[in-house]
Amino acid sequence: MTTTNRVKTANREIPLGSVRLMVTQANVSINDVYPNPDQPRYGAKDDPELRRSIEENEGIFIPLLVEPHPEHEGKYQIIDGERRWLSLKKLSEEKGDGRFEIVPVDVTDRTLGVEERLRAWVYIHQQRKEWTVKEKERTAYKLIQIVGRVSAASILGISVREVDALKEIFELSEEITGLSDPDASISYAREIRKISTHLRPPDVEKAIISKISKGFIKTSKEIRSLRKILRNDAARAEFMKDGSSVTDAMAVIVPPSSEESAKHRYGRSVTEDVKTFSDSLSKYSWRALKKIDNKEELLSRIRQCQTILGEFEEVLK
Repeated sequence: MTTTNRVKTANREIPLGSVRLMVTQANVSINDVYPNPDQPRYGAKDDPELRRSIEENEGIFIPLLVEPHPEHEGKYQIIDGERRWLSLKKLSEEKGDGRFEIVPVDVTDRTLGVEERLRAWVYIHQQRKEWTVKEKERTAYKLIQIVGRVSAASILGISVREVDALKEIFELSEEITGLSDPDASISYAREIRKISTHLRPPDVEKAIISKISKGFIKTSKEIRSLRKILRNDAARAEFMKDGSSVTDAMAVIVPPSSEESAKHRYGRSVTEDVKTFSDSLSKYSWRALKKIDNKEELLSRIRQCQTILGEFEEVLK
């Protein structure tokens, strides 16, 4: 099916923060629209829910924002709207009946420069407040790759120091693997970065990332405990052992309560449990027994223990 591009309205201005664009609204072929290879989001993601909505409405209400393609005459490059474009393209390919082949666009009067294009994209997404869990860090990282630290900071409206922090957090999050929810890696990375650099030299940082990936660290709250652990030589040494957890390291600093201690003592084996039970009871004198107020409850417990031990004895004979 052959399609032509049809202009609908005259030029109008779109203010996008420091960028002001003159655009013309038009209907163009979906096949004449291309994604931006330097899009900070790392490309559009398939969104079945959006695709269903577009199919039900037989198109999109908000035009894609595009510019004349910098390399292909008569074609367009997306500034904003890649997810809508991808959904339309999939529907066009699936249905094959031409219903989704024409897409409304706002076409800029010129091809934008790299930094101008990025400023427009960031402004749009900041206004929509639609950054995902990891997107701000990822965007900062990608902007640094494209335009450098200073320009990235200017585009995002933050300091160079803040851009560097976002970059470091993103790089840390990318090293964390094996999580059921990959987006959780950013929460861990943010907490790791809050630990003073002198407390997390490369070997410690590597150990933290490894323990998260292997499941020895299960919450970002445990990362906060490391600020205390890494200041204590003995606790730090315990944490750095293979298979050691944050709980194991904290036990070096704060001995477990009697209840927690009992949990660790019991459950190893029947022989060990009986020995622990016997040793514990042998510490009490007859004077201590005399002082007990609720004797009936204690006697009930004793009879219960006698029954259990009697059954053990019968089995072992």
